[in-house]
Amino acid sequence: MDSGAVHIVLPQISRLLATLDTADIRYVHLKSNNNIERALSGRDDLDLLVRPTDLIKTKALISQLGYVQGISEQDGWQRNMLHYFTMDAEAGQLIHLHLHFGLTLGYDYHKNYTLPRVDWYLEGRRRAGPIWLPRPEREFVIFVIRVLLKSAATGEVAEFPVRQLRALYRSETRAGVAREFDWLKRQGALEGLDESLASSGLPFSLDGFRRLAEVAERGRGAQLRCAAREVKQALAEMRDASEWRSLLACFWRVNRSRFERLGGGFSGRKLAGQGGRVIAFLGGDGAGKSTNSASLSRALGRHLAVESLHFGRPGRSLLGLCLAAWSKLLRAAGQSVLAEDFRSLALAYDRRSVSRRAERARAAGRIVILDRLYRLEITKMDGPRIEDAHTPLRRWLAAREQRLYRKTVSADLLVVLRLDPEVACRRRPDDDRATLMARSGEVWRAEWPAANMLVLDTGELRPEVVKARVFRRAWEEIARPFLRVEVLGLTGAGKSTLTRGLVREFGNAATGLPYRRHPVAAARGIARALAEGGWPHGGKERWQVFRNHAQLHAFLDLVRRGKLTANRPATQLLLDQGPLFQVAMCLKEGRLKPESETVQRTLSAFESLGARAVFLAAPDELLRDRVERRPAQCSRGEGLSDDAFQVFLEGYAACFAELRNRISNPVELSSENSAEATLRDALTHLNLAGSAP
Repeated sequence: MDSGAVHIVLPQISRLLATLDTADIRYVHLKSNNNIERALSGRDDLDLLVRPTDLIKTKALISQLGYVQGISEQDGWQRNMLHYFTMDAEAGQLIHLHLHFGLTLGYDYHKNYTLPRVDWYLEGRRRAGPIWLPRPEREFVIFVIRVLLKSAATGEVAEFPVRQLRALYRSETRAGVAREFDWLKRQGALEGLDESLASSGLPFSLDGFRRLAEVAERGRGAQLRCAAREVKQALAEMRDASEWRSLLACFWRVNRSRFERLGGGFSGRKLAGQGGRVIAFLGGDGAGKSTNSASLSRALGRHLAVESLHFGRPGRSLLGLCLAAWSKLLRAAGQSVLAEDFRSLALAYDRRSVSRRAERARAAGRIVILDRLYRLEITKMDGPRIEDAHTPLRRWLAAREQRLYRKTVSADLLVVLRLDPEVACRRRPDDDRATLMARSGEVWRAEWPAANMLVLDTGELRPEVVKARVFRRAWEEIARPFLRVEVLGLTGAGKSTLTRGLVREFGNAATGLPYRRHPVAAARGIARALAEGGWPHGGKERWQVFRNHAQLHAFLDLVRRGKLTANRPATQLLLDQGPLFQVAMCLKEGRLKPESETVQRTLSAFESLGARAVFLAAPDELLRDRVERRPAQCSRGEGLSDDAFQVFLEGYAACFAELRNRISNPVELSSENSAEATLRDALTHLNLAGSAP
């Protein structure tokens, strides 16, 4: 590729490069620039090198553009490099960005040499269409070192004997090296080589380096090994670890990955930095569920850890297999109705097995693509089948089936593909018309208003438009952090109502912190609450305050030990009476002081999760009216006289004001209007505008 040429560039990559230029981030495309067209079109990885001092700014910029960091155990194999991904929805491609902030080179399984020459490599960069490339002679210097280090014996000793023998003559690799050498020479790399090498400060003589370059280009076997040893000796001061340590690291990594592949546990794919997701597809026959779910799975699975599951046609679970066998015995005995019930229950257990597998995969950070899902709105597909249960056994079977379906995994994104039943019949003329009309009709007529849903009419939209919208919305979900929200307000402000509305909008949501899953944290919380505030005396209300104090310390313990993070647990946390409320109660009751370390630690831990606080406000008269009209809940604030109620409100209002002034970016809403209007306002302030019904 010649400098200044015009290339086909994916829009997402073009936007990234333009943003870096606007922000005055000096960068170059690090390597393999003879194939820069493949990188710009998304067919190959994009390797950008920036100054270490620009790393924080660069990370912030690319995150704003929708790039998500990819994480895996392989990240330790090369220092000074981060992996980022984004989706170009129109092209249907996942873009892989290698963000380098150091010249770290070495073996495939352990990059062991870091050259402190980033500024030298960026100096004199040249423009090539939309991207900056290093000067060809400086790229040539680094390329020679890269080729020889990759040819060193250390990386090969760790391999199995067959691979070692194959490495003696790498015809394909050598052909690629020869092409890149030829391209660099045509770019004029040899013309300024001596000056660039002299200015680099690298410990090579001019004649010695030219000899090494000739071996790197044309050498074979022992020649390459000897030249590689010479390079390693010259760069010994720039080595990150000893050769023995590097050898052991290579040996461990190559063989561990090999054995994990044999067991099906190693894919080389990375986990999305924002946590795992379940993306489910729902629609009638012929609406395009399988086509679009398979396309999304292929695109994401190119680089990310993806698990594709089919809820409608699950594999057999152990219990499902036993129940299916029992069903066959009952049918042979002439009990056809009961046999069908056991068959339906077996299917429910099979689907529950798929659901649990999806939950585990999401918790592990993988992206789950789920074809079909149980929903209350849909009765003709993927739901309970046992009806008219007149006997005690059949009633028990029906209840058990219902419980299994109620435990179905919640989708982070539900893609609903609607199709007019008449169009579905024309698309699938061989299917039974009545069944097709019923199954497609349910999806067509149902309301799908929630924020976690993407609803598309596949009869009106072209397939490529549907695909692009699915890809774009799916990536938005993958790139968005899990919501961490606590709703606060005085008694009667509508906290519980708003929380329930948010839960309806986001299917994968929890309203409380996972204290029961972490008994050690709960025990530590009780011990610290006793140490800090003493034993609770004075009746039920004091015990309630003590309980909140203990949960507050349990929350701090979970955050400290990494059990509660921005993406763990893998669910939206929509809290009513969470840690901020617990602080407010302890402040009001005098169990904590505003200046205490516990209060400051709680506020810091809350914001470290990327959490937002939503404060609801309403006139005191409206609050009083709501408390009097609602059913008795045995909650604080009920049964008080007007004066006592006013004092109660003022006490909590002062505590909430203290918290509101000490946290960043609080959301303040009025709940005077309807619950639907309050929900819309909350979604708007949480940057989820348009999601509410």
